Amino acid sequence: MKKFFTEIKTSVKKLDDQISSVFNNDSNDNNGSGSPSQSPNTTAIMTAPTPDDVVRYRYHHGCNFGGVFVLEKWMTEDMFPPGWNGGGSELDAVIDFQRKNGLETTREKWEANWRNAVTDAQLRWLAIDAKVTSIRLPIGYFTLGP
Repeated sequence: MKKFFTEIKTSVKKLDDQISSVFNNDSNDNNGSGSPSQSPNTTAIMTAPTPDDVVRYRYHHGCNFGGVFVLEKWMTEDMFPPGWNGGGSELDAVIDFQRKNGLETTREKWEANWRNAVTDAQLRWLAIDAKVTSIRLPIGYFTLGP
């Protein structure tokens, strides 16, 4: 295992040295020849990046909000009816809860869960302190309609 990590550290160091040499190369240095010096391994960006390029190539540091809109019993047991032995599907739990408690009580329970799942303070912390650039927010197939 130690050899594995040593090889990784060596590879990362080589890559870091290559990147540093590209960015530290002064392309305005004329070397007395009247033309800028160019390393054969460097590339120049010929146009400004487009908004699509920025999204496509930037480093994404993300967070998964998997249990917010698609509930699973093992994560949010209190959202499932007591003693419920149905499948793990949120849709099945909603249908069963609605049969036992009525439409209005079910609607209030699930809307309260969604409203309180993530607070503004938590979103601020993710954006400012954790530097999150993207959020994965899975939704259930049943929210897309027939």
